[in-house]
Amino acid sequence: MKTILIVIGAIGAGCGLVWALQGLKILPPLLPTLTHNATLTLGNGALLIAFSAALIVWANRTRRPRG
Repeated sequence: MKTILIVIGAIGAGCGLVWALQGLKILPPLLPTLTHNATLTLGNGALLIAFSAALIVWANRTRRPRG
């Protein structure tokens, strides 16, 4: 389960990075987006990166032993 969460987080972080770079006009649009607002695209990409990083951190947290 831990490996699956890390892989999902890594894919999400990669997609978020591409999305944010498109919002900064560093990368050309790879896929057509629903919005042409660069600020909204940058914000959505940054939010996806943050959630993906949190997912990776959560998957790698150490659990306290019971007892």
